[in-house]
Amino acid sequence: MKNLIVDVQVLQTPALKRGMGQYVLSLLRTLENEESIKITLLFSSFINNDFSEEAHSRLSEFKQVDLPLLSLRQTNKTNEAIRKNKKTINEWLEGQSLDDVSFLMSSAFQAEIYGAFPDNVTKTAIMYDVIPLQLFEQYSQKMRWGDYLDRFSIVYEADLLFCISETTASDAQVYANVRPESIVVLNGGPGDLAKPKEPSKVPEGRFIIMPTGNDIRKNNQLGLQAFNMFNQENDKEFKLIVTSTFTQEEQERLRESCADVVFTGVLSDEELAWYYKNSSAVLFPSLYEGLGMPLIEALNFNKPIAASNIDVFLEISDSVAHYFCPHNVQEMSIALHSAVFDKITDEQKIEAKRVIDKYTWENSAKILLETLQKYENESVSPIKKKKIAVVGPHVTGSSAIGKFISELHPVLSRKFDIDYYYEKSPIDKILRPDILGHVASYDPVHKLTNSRLNQYDKVIYHIGNSNHHSITL
Repeated sequence: MKNLIVDVQVLQTPALKRGMGQYVLSLLRTLENEESIKITLLFSSFINNDFSEEAHSRLSEFKQVDLPLLSLRQTNKTNEAIRKNKKTINEWLEGQSLDDVSFLMSSAFQAEIYGAFPDNVTKTAIMYDVIPLQLFEQYSQKMRWGDYLDRFSIVYEADLLFCISETTASDAQVYANVRPESIVVLNGGPGDLAKPKEPSKVPEGRFIIMPTGNDIRKNNQLGLQAFNMFNQENDKEFKLIVTSTFTQEEQERLRESCADVVFTGVLSDEELAWYYKNSSAVLFPSLYEGLGMPLIEALNFNKPIAASNIDVFLEISDSVAHYFCPHNVQEMSIALHSAVFDKITDEQKIEAKRVIDKYTWENSAKILLETLQKYENESVSPIKKKKIAVVGPHVTGSSAIGKFISELHPVLSRKFDIDYYYEKSPIDKILRPDILGHVASYDPVHKLTNSRLNQYDKVIYHIGNSNHHSITL
């Protein structure tokens, strides 16, 4: 029987209450009674909080193992933590006598934890999005950017990446240079469609729900401005219900755009279901999403939707929602008006059923299991890699050769042990994130001395007709 070990440390963090946590919980609960595979869940014994306690409780039907896996509380040195956690998991696995093992990392990028792949297993991970790469100028100023880039070493080490949408799969290839042959689209389903339970405090009158989070990509400010415009035109009849947690300062800033807003904080599944069931419409103004579970949830509650015309929503369906440009407040307000006051058509009902039937956890679990059963992993018996050097322009600059070098790395690194040497113009602008500098040895070209040259089996020079090669030549 195949063994599946799932790193669920992400459920020991605040992500348990957000889309990522709901995704992992829903997928695992669907696999709970699966007889073709034996599942073990890995937790970190260093994380003891309410999230961890709840995750252990909600997944009590599975075999659970708590290992001393380093978290952000112990260290902020990402690569060192990954190495130590890999050793810890390897030592545990050596004592288990397990055959045919697949390892699923439920989140490689959650900042509070450090996932790591053990050796001699099929290495798989769930990829939710690469939005920080798409908006790197903004995100690089608001997060531990070096930590985020370091974690792409895990992505490139993976044999299989389960992407939660076709859009995420495409973005992973374009922005992170992920190998297309490693990608499997898993899709997903709605969150826990629990029996609705009325919250202790509910707004009077009609309301619209905006499932969101405190994140740049959620486009909250423009969403509130658009609702305010809509509400002014309708005699302020509605309230806007904003989910997730915001600080008092952030709430005050958002209220400058709209006074008729209610911040709920974290909701239980039952309370969220109540808001969906009793809302007049759902507003989803995101700039980017990996999947967008609230859109699927709204369809399951038969609710009209006003949503951004972003790729992933159009991938789900180009007709179930009233779509708008997420940068255009007036267009957003008009779409919201249509969602609230226009009748859902028969065509939309048929399309909604198609979407509901496609986006189920049963379908996602089937894809996961079938992929693991048929995958033949060459990395379980690793080959000895030759050591090579690659020389070329810096990957962040204007040279297309630098970009090409970065794109080649995920493929070459599976066959060769690579050191990179770059040449960088002092006047060149930073046009893309420096992933390569965080996942491989990356030095200025003047460090490629004669003594170093003798260490390599081969040296590959990337030479073009620009001024990015003057030192090299």
